[in-house]
Amino acid sequence: MAQLRFRIVGWVKALTLFAVAQAGIACGLPASATAQQREQPMQASHAYADYEINGRRFRVPERYLGGFPSGPANAKPGVFVKTSFIDVTFWLSDGKPSPVRGISLTTYWPKEAGRPSGGDEDFVVYAYRIEYLPPGQEKNEILPSQHLQRAFVQFLPASERTESSAYGLICYRSTQPGVHTVWCATPPGSDPDVLLMSDWLERSWPGGRPPNPSWRADIYSKADGLLISVRFPEVALRRWADVVCRTLTLVRSWQVPPDGSRAGCPGPRVTLNDRR
Repeated sequence: MAQLRFRIVGWVKALTLFAVAQAGIACGLPASATAQQREQPMQASHAYADYEINGRRFRVPERYLGGFPSGPANAKPGVFVKTSFIDVTFWLSDGKPSPVRGISLTTYWPKEAGRPSGGDEDFVVYAYRIEYLPPGQEKNEILPSQHLQRAFVQFLPASERTESSAYGLICYRSTQPGVHTVWCATPPGSDPDVLLMSDWLERSWPGGRPPNPSWRADIYSKADGLLISVRFPEVALRRWADVVCRTLTLVRSWQVPPDGSRAGCPGPRVTLNDRR
């Protein structure tokens, strides 16, 4: 009788382990990975991750990280993992983290209670590359204003572009048929130095435009060596200054120690009532 009970318990345990393994495989995990998960205790997720970029340290709240969640190695408080850049996502209006990580964004208005589903009053900003350039290293980089000058030579010559102003920016638009190319830049000598780019071939998209057109913006803060690339919706051009200010303010607050001396950007912010 004792042997029968032992065999039944053994069979139940085996069936349970098999079911756990099958569930893991169904979710895309190999059997070896599910086995390791059974053997290892669950690890608590830390509230932030520590990084070091070219000698400057950043402590980033875990919920902001735009890519995959940080692993145990770089989520230990006080362990500053060296990396070339970090990426984050956040809502423009209040700087709170997006519920959707940047790599999974299909729209700049992910569903969230109390948030809009379109328009330029509020949306998610994806800062997909945040770097720090120590003094002197900027000479080895193509900064936003330099990028614009190269574009003038390569594919935006004076004979094939128009020039206009919008919301404090100087914008250049390609006159080539079937090509959507618009580059907008801050005036020469500005700090931060900002360049916005939007481009696509009309024949590549039904109706002549992509479903979720974006501005790609490069931001270089000469004052503290921050070089940042972001994406935000093309319909929100008039909010470009708010995007820059919010991004710089957040990144500076994550420095160790935090830098509150230059919170935001110099000059006036673009307001919702600005209709220039």
